[in-house]
Amino acid sequence: MNDAIGYALLGLGTGGLYALMTAGIVVVQRGAGVLNLAHGALLAWAAYSFHGVAEVWGLPVWLAAFAAVVSTALIGLIFHLLVMRPMRDGSALTRVMATLGLLIILQSALTLMYGTPVRTAPTVLPTGKVTLAGMPVGWDVFVRLGVVAAVLVALWALFRHTTIGLAATAVTENPRAAATFGWSPDLVAAGAWTLGAALAGLAGVLLAPLQMPLSAPNLMLLIVPVLAIGLLAGFRSLPAVFVASLVLAVVEVETQVQLITRHPAWRGVDRAIPLIVIVFYLAIRGRHIPDRGHVSERLPALGSGRIHWPALVLTVTAAICLVWYALPVDWVNALNANALWAILILSVVVLVGFTGQLSLAQLAFAGVAALIAGRLVAVHGWPLEAALALGILGTSALGVLFALPALRTRGLQLAVVTLGLGAAADAILFQRGYHTPPPPGSVAAALGELGQTEGTAVGHARLFGVRLDTVVAPRAFATLVVISFVVLAVAVANLRRGRAGRRLIAVRTNERAAAALGISVVGAKLYAFALSAAIAGFGGVLYAFYLYGSRGNIDYGGITFSPFSSILLIAFAVLGGVGWVSGAFAGAAWAAGTLGTRFGAWLGKLLTDVAAFARTMIVLLGAVVGFGVGAGAGSRRPRGAAPDAADGEAAGADEAAGTAGMDDAATPGADGRAGAGRPASARPAIRRLWPWAGAVVLAAVALGVSGWVLDWLTQLDRYVPLIGGVVLVAILATSGGGMAPGNAALASAVAARCTPPSRRAARAARERRRLAQLLAGPAGVEPAVAPGVPDAATVVAPAEPPAATTTTTTGGAAGAAAGARAARLAALAGGVGVIRPATLSIWGLTVRFGAVTAVDDVSLRVTPGQIVGLIGPNGAGKTTVIDAITGYTPARARQLTLGEHRLDRLPAHRRARRGVQRSFQNLELFEDLTVLENIEAASDPRDLRAYLTNLFWPRTSVLPPAARAAIEAFGLAGDLTRTVTELPYGRRRLLAIARAVAARPSVLLLDEPCAGLDEHESAEVAALLRRLADEWGLGILLNEHDMDVVMSVCDRVVVLDAGKTIAEGTPAQVRDDPMVQLAYLGEKVTVPPRRRAPAQRPLAERASEPGLAGEPVAPGAAR
Repeated sequence: MNDAIGYALLGLGTGGLYALMTAGIVVVQRGAGVLNLAHGALLAWAAYSFHGVAEVWGLPVWLAAFAAVVSTALIGLIFHLLVMRPMRDGSALTRVMATLGLLIILQSALTLMYGTPVRTAPTVLPTGKVTLAGMPVGWDVFVRLGVVAAVLVALWALFRHTTIGLAATAVTENPRAAATFGWSPDLVAAGAWTLGAALAGLAGVLLAPLQMPLSAPNLMLLIVPVLAIGLLAGFRSLPAVFVASLVLAVVEVETQVQLITRHPAWRGVDRAIPLIVIVFYLAIRGRHIPDRGHVSERLPALGSGRIHWPALVLTVTAAICLVWYALPVDWVNALNANALWAILILSVVVLVGFTGQLSLAQLAFAGVAALIAGRLVAVHGWPLEAALALGILGTSALGVLFALPALRTRGLQLAVVTLGLGAAADAILFQRGYHTPPPPGSVAAALGELGQTEGTAVGHARLFGVRLDTVVAPRAFATLVVISFVVLAVAVANLRRGRAGRRLIAVRTNERAAAALGISVVGAKLYAFALSAAIAGFGGVLYAFYLYGSRGNIDYGGITFSPFSSILLIAFAVLGGVGWVSGAFAGAAWAAGTLGTRFGAWLGKLLTDVAAFARTMIVLLGAVVGFGVGAGAGSRRPRGAAPDAADGEAAGADEAAGTAGMDDAATPGADGRAGAGRPASARPAIRRLWPWAGAVVLAAVALGVSGWVLDWLTQLDRYVPLIGGVVLVAILATSGGGMAPGNAALASAVAARCTPPSRRAARAARERRRLAQLLAGPAGVEPAVAPGVPDAATVVAPAEPPAATTTTTTGGAAGAAAGARAARLAALAGGVGVIRPATLSIWGLTVRFGAVTAVDDVSLRVTPGQIVGLIGPNGAGKTTVIDAITGYTPARARQLTLGEHRLDRLPAHRRARRGVQRSFQNLELFEDLTVLENIEAASDPRDLRAYLTNLFWPRTSVLPPAARAAIEAFGLAGDLTRTVTELPYGRRRLLAIARAVAARPSVLLLDEPCAGLDEHESAEVAALLRRLADEWGLGILLNEHDMDVVMSVCDRVVVLDAGKTIAEGTPAQVRDDPMVQLAYLGEKVTVPPRRRAPAQRPLAERASEPGLAGEPVAPGAAR
């Protein structure tokens, strides 16, 4: 018992440091709204700076500690000013990725500055000891704990009781509102970054003496338990931070002493148990589908996934020829490593790029597969092919396990959870000693455990006949890896273009909208994690043999599969373009040992061989720059100076002649006094010397620094990670899309310049034929307009909904086209069953949020072909009713059925598949997809086999009838290849409704479809809704604030107030109801005549009519 108390006291010191580090993260989060994943790197910088100033420079310890804290605070301030301030309007996820860039920069800088020698740091705390509970405990534990407690109390008082602290919280929650009260969000964020970095510096100074020796990776990985504590405290409560830190530290110490010391097989559990508890805690607190208040993050841009087969075949063939006939071995191995990292990045593209699930555990997947395959080969003698297959399967299962938190958490919380899971896997599986038993019957076998080989002895393994050895068979190994990367890249590109890929992207963009279309969010996430883990596992096995195959013994320890390597992998993926398949290879070039570092080493060697020439070129470059600077300075005329002779010559011969001699009047000098000027003839001569003076000065400067520059360039391979971190930060601060979008744009520009017009025309014709095939019906009927390719003479206008008959006022071709279009739409609607008629019945619907009853015993019924309006004042519960019907909000109902099917026990996506479709107030379209892909996402079959077949064959032969009918009815054929962001707002509203109709619903629930539209656009939408009900037999529940729309198109109206039904009936009955007039309308209204679809003009004549395009309609225009 005394031992337990004594070790718990020792754990309090570590807990205090956890609390201090977490407080720094909380300060940055509360004051700047950024989760700083580089906090551990700032701590490492402070620890090494403390060592450098105290041990190397020999300054006093207290002064060294002060310098370390100040330097760390300055790094935080500079990072905010240069990076985070320009990114203040970016998404939270993008800003978090920028902190990963800071982490890489600091880690690279520490490696370059301090290298690998063993380093220790002095202490600023007392070194005496006191005996408590029979255990000697150092005074430094109590002093450290007291300092941390005092700092946290001061921070708590700052945020709780001072105006500055309250302003910091206000700025984070609503910067604009805080700015109206005179608080500068940038100034507050700068203070938060400075203070948070200073706290990291203080923690580094206090922690440095406990690290014997100093280890930058270990210090950086302290971010894992710190983030776990921050999650438990909600990144807000400082008292909770203090308590959770102490509890976590004590649990870790007691687990190490009481469990691991007695049972070494449990090694690493001390780092895993608290994280597992936190994972389940967050999973319980999370939600399966985000609520209405959830804001979707804007993720980096996506590539199209299209493959240019001639270019791909040519590139791969050239690469293989270079491997076998041109490249030296070191370049071959660099290409091998590049392709291996690219395979790992492909797993990130699937999970982060396509699905939007930020996972920091990808190298854990790779390590587990390598561990399974290596142990099967070494211990059980399996062939590598079978071991690889089982390793991939086992890793996929682990991916599904890691996906469980993703079902309840998302965004930054998911990143923290996966980082913790990766750290637990590293501690339990990789950071332990493995041994390989000797072959049976050998002499070593008789020695028992003494005869075992340390490590995982795989021998000279072969995969598909290729020896995995970078020394004996580097070219064959590299060829295998390159071909494997190409095959996987093609599979991922196919996934992007297929319906399985559209499901993943829909989940990435908006989980609520994805579920509303019948997409299983759970299924999509599980698949993405499983596929990503499988790809990472395949790459991990090859990577392990790349590192250790030449010696035939694999070592899983170190940082090879550590969480820090997973963070680097995410950074490389963002550098290349995390949403682009082509970005995987480019991003991998920044990793150690790849083509990037090989090129840096080659350039350094080249410059070393031609050092004198290189120094001369640096001096010449300085001279050229100086000449240009001097010429620019000499061409300027001082402010207020009279034109000189040179100016006169430029202006004309007359002015030149007038200024050829001495000026009659002196030119004002810098002090503004007359007589301070020079003769006009002298000034041009002096200015002509400025370029040469600049060349001489800068050439001298270049000569002075040329030695340092040359030394830097000759070791460029050492600086590649540092340069990569800087480039990552620069990319995120500007475009955020990585290198792939720019590379793709450049390739397109070059191809457009080199491709003859006839070939470009043929390519456009093929694209039109492809779209026409998608829109063609079973009989091969061509669409009414050229889809997505409007000509110069034709402007595609919103089309009419389907009608059984169409009356025209003019004949000819226009009338024939309109009649043919109406006939096609009628055939689509009636001939092939666009909708599935069914009645939606709700009886006794009740929704409660804690003690608040938002919806109280609401009943309504929507029959086929009927429009039921749902109105009421703001906060009446209208949207909550729709959320409850569609499964987004937990509710109780005595009856909730669609036809004969109960809905109350089904999740949201299953209700959508039954036939209940909805729209949203804020549209919630998939902005990363085109209009056609939005329609396809709604109409795609929900089969599971697509998750497998789309990896090989992603094409969709023809759109379903409902999708074709929706495109025709809402006039979207001319917009199919446009992205959502390119559409005007009115067209987006139509697309939102058309997407829901394309899913072939029985009942359509529309949540304020006319919000943000003008009177004419609302009238067009109302006409479309009325005809969808009349012509297609679609039942519609309409929540709308526009009373003109509601009263003109609805058959019945239900009125809510404070969650209760206060009136129900026809529009006329509701209009005259005194309760409605009192609660909502305020006064009596005149019911306008019911609008019908305007049919007095042919559709062809309405091609240029603005209407739904969002343009105003001229008064008196015929409609």
